[in-house]
Amino acid sequence: MFSGVHQVFRGSNRGRTSRLTWVLLLSTLGWLWGWVPSLSPDFSKMTVATMASAQTAKIGQRRLNNYINALVDIEKVRDRIFPNVVTFYSQGQQPIPKNVCRRGTLPGFVQESCSSYFIDSASIVRKHHLTIAEFNWIRTRARADETLGAWIHQQFCLRLPQEPICR
Repeated sequence: MFSGVHQVFRGSNRGRTSRLTWVLLLSTLGWLWGWVPSLSPDFSKMTVATMASAQTAKIGQRRLNNYINALVDIEKVRDRIFPNVVTFYSQGQQPIPKNVCRRGTLPGFVQESCSSYFIDSASIVRKHHLTIAEFNWIRTRARADETLGAWIHQQFCLRLPQEPICR
């Protein structure tokens, strides 16, 4: 009598043990290859995604799309303002400082252009349903994670293929 109960019990566990073995095997292989497994509570469904997809899931696809759309709009503002700054510096035959808008002392016209750029950029970020802190956090994550950064760059270039950084 007990052997029959034992057989039934052991038989029902065989499927779970087999699934668990596969999950552990695939998880280990995935870890070695840089994949991130995602399991459902009953172990019957398993999905595997790349690290970029894992980062996308952590940040959220909607927030990433908002971030990329904000980048595109900010780039359009930069493209509108930067030529004026280039013209100003080329008239005086001065090299354009790197990160010109981050300089402490700027000529009046350049300071006005940079202020306009910062104000417009903040407005664009909010228009795309992000806070400045969220925007900067995503930017920091993209710079730290090469795969995520490449994916964002690719999405940006799909929206603005004419940009020099996309060629």
